Amino acid sequence: GDDVKAAVTALLSAPATRPTGLQLVAAAGFAPAVDAVEDIAADAKQPKQLRLEAVRTLGKLKHEKAVDALMRVGQP
Repeated sequence: GDDVKAAVTALLSAPATRPTGLQLVAAAGFAPAVDAVEDIAADAKQPKQLRLEAVRTLGKLKHEKAVDALMRVGQP
């Protein structure tokens, strides 16, 4: 609940901890983070490996918003 949200928010806010934040989102199935994860996946300024991890994270979330986000990120 709130603890997961706080941890995810803190981890995704700092570049050094974003990969860990993405892993937490995936492990916890934390769908409220879909928008933040999509932002990372779609941001061409982010490192390629981080963007790939964000796409993987979206793929692991069992939520309609995650599917929609994957479709948007996959558009040329």
